[in-house]
Amino acid sequence: MKKSSLVAAIFLVATFINPLAFADGPQNSLNVNQVNSKDLMQGNDYYGIRTFQTTQKPDSILGWFQQNLPTVKNQYGESQKDPSKLGVSFSSELPMALLSSIRVFTSKVGESDSAINYLCSSIDDPTCSPKSGKFKSLRVDSVIGNCLRNPDSACVESISFALSDKSVVKAKPVIEIPAGTKTFAGQFDSEGKGFPPGLSSWIWEADVPGAPKSRFLARGTVTTYAQIDNNSLDFQRPTFNFELVPVTSEVAPVIAPRLENFKYKNSSDPVVRQVSIQPSCLAHDTNICYHRANFPQGARATVALQLPNRLTGWLNGRLVKPNVTATPMNTIYDRVIVEAAPSENIIAGGWVEWQKIPEKLFFNDDGTPNTMGVGRLDGAAGMYSGSVGAIEEYLDWQPYLGDKALLREEGWTFSSTTIDSTNPCSNQSGLQGVVAANASAYSPGAPAFNKETQTLDYKVAAPH
Repeated sequence: MKKSSLVAAIFLVATFINPLAFADGPQNSLNVNQVNSKDLMQGNDYYGIRTFQTTQKPDSILGWFQQNLPTVKNQYGESQKDPSKLGVSFSSELPMALLSSIRVFTSKVGESDSAINYLCSSIDDPTCSPKSGKFKSLRVDSVIGNCLRNPDSACVESISFALSDKSVVKAKPVIEIPAGTKTFAGQFDSEGKGFPPGLSSWIWEADVPGAPKSRFLARGTVTTYAQIDNNSLDFQRPTFNFELVPVTSEVAPVIAPRLENFKYKNSSDPVVRQVSIQPSCLAHDTNICYHRANFPQGARATVALQLPNRLTGWLNGRLVKPNVTATPMNTIYDRVIVEAAPSENIIAGGWVEWQKIPEKLFFNDDGTPNTMGVGRLDGAAGMYSGSVGAIEEYLDWQPYLGDKALLREEGWTFSSTTIDSTNPCSNQSGLQGVVAANASAYSPGAPAFNKETQTLDYKVAAPH
């Protein structure tokens, strides 16, 4: 295997100015041993949906876990997932289907999303009303769509590729995925606070020399939280993530994914589950399974997006030598153009015996479950590479995961930083720079300004 190096690079952005019953007791009182092997797939189990198993090599975290599933015999002599094992990962890939949604949580803004949460039928759903008193925060996931279909939204305007011979090919949107997804309108106040419409991802097609009709999945999400306080919603600044993935496909006996409300086993607490989880597929729709492919050799991609102008600070990316520009479009959206080559994405993780992991790794200092603790209740504990505390969490988990990378993928991804920065380089409004790294975990904010060396410092961590 070719040896890979851990890299991080910092670049500046050019900005141009122009009614439910709830169980009592803490949510971490659920029996982990009982729910560990089943809850993540609860939506599949409820409808009797069979999991498709591809013969191709895994190209996502869930795909790897599916093909390397530890099993034991149950009382009937049948094989089932070993409930003592927990899948753990640190990655920036988006392994689950991206589906627009409005949800409410019992956790506050700034805390790890609570395991207890409810899928709202709309922003006006009475159960999700601030006056209900049942929840403490609201989260809107607005999938980034296609500007040709929905121009007044967070969307992709254009995609093109500069090839190794200096020629440029343009892509066009050809397939909505999933087709006919339920969407919702955006909502902004006079100060620009609110959320963009919830749309669907699209597959784009380009005629690359030697590979006509090459297809690329363009998917991302703008996530906006609102604190529920004094019977009102206080919308915070949004964050976002986006990735461009070359794809191939195969016919498969699968149905389109969707979200539904369920109940935790052994409780009456609500929980949102995806129906039709297919780990073998990078993405899927009815009767089709998509897999990760390779970018054209030596190509650099240029993607133009419309994004809410309340996005500020720095971007994190799996990119090589990125160029980024941001230009105001109107009172709500900016045009953000990113041009870069794909980078290697080093994914850390594996199966661990969760009972041998120190309990402190699953809880915050106040005793509430952290991101990995909430994940343990679902049977899969994953952390986004740029999340707050990701480096510290990774270093704590590294002795149990080993030094070998779980997967290495070619990635073209970028996302907003998840915390505000106080250094002199980021005291302005708008997007100011991009940090490109291939690490499994990295700092969630902007680079720190080192007064002694007059340089920007940035922390990363990954296995070999």
